[in-house]
This record gives sequence, C-alpha cells and structure tokens, in this order.
Amino acid sequence: MLEEFKNAMIQEEMSPNTIESYLLHIEDYRKWLHGSFGSELTKLYRENILDFRAAYRLIEN
Repeated sequence: MLEEFKNAMIQEEMSPNTIESYLLHIEDYRKWLHGSFGSELTKLYRENILDFRAAYRLIEN
C-alpha cells in the first residue's frame, strides 16, 4: 500500500522532501494505530486519523 502511494506521488512529480515527509507521517500513524488498538494499517478511517492528529498535537506541545 505504501509503495503504491509513494509511486503515485513520484508520478505526480512531488518533491522528494514532501514524499519523505508524507511517508514518515504515515509510519507514525501506523505505529500509533498499532499501539492504541493493536491494529495493522490496512484501511484509513477518518475517526482514527482525527484521534491520531489530536494525540500528535499533544506530543508536539
């Protein structure tokens, strides 16, 4: 799934820094999802992403 996403971003001619940043955030989300729910990343759910963003903001502050 991530490799396909990466290839799509390359095809869209996104900058290498943007691609790396997106992939790092997705990896952070994957780790959070597994740690919080014991789930593997197979599909994105809006509710989980909102929870992750809230948790991520707490960590940053």
